[in-house]
Amino acid sequence: MAKTKTKKTVAKKAPAKKAVAKKAVAKKAVAKKA
Repeated sequence: MAKTKTKKTVAKKAPAKKAVAKKAVAKKAVAKKA
């Protein structure tokens, strides 16, 4: 049960983590330009 639960939560959190990573990359790009 625990394994399937964690897999589901990871699947749900994955998109959010990707969005955060994209934001971090965007911030770094802005910092380099400025």
